[in-house]
Amino acid sequence: MSDREFGKKEAEAHDLDLFLREHLRITGIVTRSVCPRERPDFEVAREDGTFGLELTQVVESPDEHFAREVLSGRDEMRVADASDTIQEAIYQKEEKRKSRDWGFPMSTILVVQLRGCSGEDVFRYWDDTIIEEVSATGFVEIWLCDHSPVEPYGTVKLTGVKPIFWLGVHPHPRRGSKPYG
Repeated sequence: MSDREFGKKEAEAHDLDLFLREHLRITGIVTRSVCPRERPDFEVAREDGTFGLELTQVVESPDEHFAREVLSGRDEMRVADASDTIQEAIYQKEEKRKSRDWGFPMSTILVVQLRGCSGEDVFRYWDDTIIEEVSATGFVEIWLCDHSPVEPYGTVKLTGVKPIFWLGVHPHPRRGSKPYG
């Protein structure tokens, strides 16, 4: 494994830990990482079985980000653009999930990592049709994982897309409090 690949796996393991802590708070399901892998990124175990867990980041290219900041003064992506990018990422991962070399094709959790856009805003933008379309994919769970609260609060904010009983925005109890005491 090259230094770059090793660094990527270390970053993914950190992101996985952030996700699993918040997932436990919301669902009450204890999930532990069994081992890193490829296609999907991790093998995880919990009381109801062993699952694959795939992390996918939704980010703008540096050129698009720079152009938007210069031209419009906005730091975050427009909600409509973020929505399109997230949906496309989900559909691309669905195609990969169906491939022959994908481990856990019938039991993969998809975590869409958001940097530069709000999962809460995107979820509020989505109508029932979009939610039904992305939920029709073969993932057992789909989560939008907003990384914007990591710096001040040390956690992520999750928005459940699938299954239906975790559908919606799950604010953290510290939301609205001062981040540093």
